[in-house]
Amino acid sequence: MGRENLRRYTKNISDGTQKQEKIIMNTCHTVQIPQSRYIGRIFAFFHIVRHHRSGNGIYFFVYALRFLLTGSSQQLGWYYNNFLLFKIENPSQIDTIIDIFHFGLYDLPIKTNNPIIVDIGGFLGDSAIYFTKKYPSSSVYIFEPNKIIFPLLQLNLSHNVKDMSRLHVFNTAVMKNPSKSQSIYYSKSLLANASLYPEHLATTDKIYTDKIQVISFNKILSNLHHIDLLKVDAEGSEYELMPCIYSNFQKIESFIIEVHFSNNTLDKIKNIYMLLNKLSKHYLIVMSQGGYQHNKYITINRLTINEFFSRKSNLYNSYIIYGMRT
Repeated sequence: MGRENLRRYTKNISDGTQKQEKIIMNTCHTVQIPQSRYIGRIFAFFHIVRHHRSGNGIYFFVYALRFLLTGSSQQLGWYYNNFLLFKIENPSQIDTIIDIFHFGLYDLPIKTNNPIIVDIGGFLGDSAIYFTKKYPSSSVYIFEPNKIIFPLLQLNLSHNVKDMSRLHVFNTAVMKNPSKSQSIYYSKSLLANASLYPEHLATTDKIYTDKIQVISFNKILSNLHHIDLLKVDAEGSEYELMPCIYSNFQKIESFIIEVHFSNNTLDKIKNIYMLLNKLSKHYLIVMSQGGYQHNKYITINRLTINEFFSRKSNLYNSYIIYGMRT
């Protein structure tokens, strides 16, 4: 059965081909990773056994056997698929990995074979691993301020990336105007769920705070001079970073931004909508509802402000914006 992906859609729009406004994107495998086989899962199984340090031996054996049969174990905190092994903090994080590697969430064309990629919101390292698999000669700069998830990010990178010299990893947040003392907020039920803005934590649980390091976006850009792909998934920081992207669009070839929605961000989303429409003079900008279950794409200049609001994914509470220089 034939399939369409974001690459084909953006090419058709660039070529002037008329498409219907709502295109349902079929599933696609954008990184050529060998299909999962038992032998790969067995190697992952022995890797987990070798790294196991504590716990009841009988329970560990049962959980490890479940991992061997299914490729995933909630109790052990590991997920394996297609020769990629991820240490996870919560089973819900598997959905993000599936979005990226099986449904082409970050399948945006890059014109060069050795791109400079900036990944703001590195999370588990899944997006950085995807970029290194797709662009073997890339240089990837990863920023993740969450001190709880950061060790998992480092571990996953070491498991899945052969040439670590191409990765530059920072336990740092990125902001427009960093303050000397910046806090990060965690929810009690899911410590991986963190934000610089407490209103973006979708929880009624107790919130913990911690101090983190921060770097300005302009400082990153001044050091790199040029970015081939900017990816931002930073739980609310996109509202502060979007004006930086607009003011430096000449130095950014393409971008992928996840915009998180809450009742407190309506005015901020209006501002992003206006900036995106201004950027559409220089980029082909395509909008998607978040997640592989909502892969419907439409160019931003075909949407009114009310339509822009209405395309929020009810499941993921987010938009995904793709920008590619025309």
